[in-house]
Amino acid sequence: MSGLEVAGIVLGAIPLLISAIEKYKTTSRILKIIPLKTSLMNGLISCLKEQQFFNHSDLVSILKATSIDKSDIEGLGLDDLLVELSDEIKEYLGEGVTPYMTAQPPCENKLTEISKSLTGLTSNNKAYPPDHGVYEFARKIRFSLKKDEIDRHVKELNGNTSNLRRIRQYSESHAQITFPSSSRTISKITSYLDLVAEHAYHLHSVIDFGYAEPCHSYHEAQFFLQHRADSIKRPKATESLPLAFTVGFGPTIEGSCYKTEVKVLEEDLACCVDKDDHCPISTNKAKRPECCAPPGKKKDEKSRLSFKTASICQDSQSPLISIRSLCQQFSGLNFGDFFLSKKSLLFHASTSATGISSGSSLDFTHLVPLERALKPRNMSLNQRMTLGLNVVSSVMQLNSTHWLDLPLNIRMIHLILNGPMTPATSIQPLIKHKFTCDTGKKSGSNVRSTMLELGIILLELWQEQTSFTSFIADSQISASNTVGFWYDAACQWADESIDHIMPFYHDVVKRCVECNFATSPGGSAEFDWNDLTFRRSVCEHVFQPLWEECRLI
Repeated sequence: MSGLEVAGIVLGAIPLLISAIEKYKTTSRILKIIPLKTSLMNGLISCLKEQQFFNHSDLVSILKATSIDKSDIEGLGLDDLLVELSDEIKEYLGEGVTPYMTAQPPCENKLTEISKSLTGLTSNNKAYPPDHGVYEFARKIRFSLKKDEIDRHVKELNGNTSNLRRIRQYSESHAQITFPSSSRTISKITSYLDLVAEHAYHLHSVIDFGYAEPCHSYHEAQFFLQHRADSIKRPKATESLPLAFTVGFGPTIEGSCYKTEVKVLEEDLACCVDKDDHCPISTNKAKRPECCAPPGKKKDEKSRLSFKTASICQDSQSPLISIRSLCQQFSGLNFGDFFLSKKSLLFHASTSATGISSGSSLDFTHLVPLERALKPRNMSLNQRMTLGLNVVSSVMQLNSTHWLDLPLNIRMIHLILNGPMTPATSIQPLIKHKFTCDTGKKSGSNVRSTMLELGIILLELWQEQTSFTSFIADSQISASNTVGFWYDAACQWADESIDHIMPFYHDVVKRCVECNFATSPGGSAEFDWNDLTFRRSVCEHVFQPLWEECRLI
């Protein structure tokens, strides 16, 4: 008899035992003399009902992953379906099929052992099982178990139930996602993040061009990470919120920098461009960056979104000025607003031209590494969840740009803290980026490594105080600097944390660590950020769950 057939028998036997014990409770004289045994009977019944519930739920969850119509699962009967769909069930369980089949006979043996202690189990019901779920018995039920035996049965039944549930959860988390998302919402979110990625790519190019003068060995900028959820949480929200990037332009030595928004414009600003604007300003840079999409990234034209352009005061006497040298721009303290044009040109306008400036001075002494900010354990769950969403979204936005050195880790992220962290503190994460004269083509990053590190960051945010390196040290694991080691250690940390992590969050972490996402049919065996199906899958199984939860807390 196969494990699946045993599962059906177990599920059918439990109602019989429950009915028999309930009958014994109502007819036994000894229970009236020894009330303690009544509580033991209630505990055993509760344990059997729990096993029935979880076994039934697990089997239904498994069947939902097969080709059977969801509405037919209850109507056709689990026994027949388990046998009929056995091959599909085994495929779904994957590596967990052997442990699952092996775990079924102990459940049957335990129920058999309990039934041997009951006499008078012959039922008057011809239906099997009865429609109302309660068996009726012609003979008086006798139950010959002692207290210690009942306690042992309860403990072992709970162990069997927990084991089956854990195996099913393991198989479910390891089930490969093979079908691309057809959700219109997912398509729109992915499209918008791709649009942001395109302009972030252009912004890096124009800033790199603006820092072309060899006046310093390098120039530094601070790029603020944004989850962009405010732009996609409402219908047509992208048409009401202008697309902008928050950037800090600073000196090469630590001190203060100028934090401002760079607003993206769609209109043609040719009237504001000097006649020599397209001339190179440095022998190190041959020409201005071309306006093009990030290399190799396929666009989703069907779901492509637009956004509202930043407004400019047309009656102003101060025109927009094309920036040639960012270093000269800030040396003269000529602050104001910045704009990124459709043709990937960077413009500046004084405060009088735009009204109220979005710029402000940022003191570097207020920058705190995220790893250090987590240690006092002062960040609320809401702050940590929002920060996790921010990091996930930023990886999706910046993976094809020079802004992000992948794989991202927690030591690369900084926060602006003007005082002690409180639940009301606004979290402003950023990354530092150096512009040098030899900025070249972005080197490719292994997607699996990127997603593995992303899963580790999410775990570190949840644990708040325990960093991944601390977990490795505390676990006394023999460390090695290989992807395989980091993968095994991350899986172990996630598994050990399952009891105190929200189920959806644990699933998000495991998907990232295992890089369990859909890819385009017939595509490369390796995951690729240029694969639209892969980006949608990450959006559906990582970004959206975090986004939905952040909206609730």
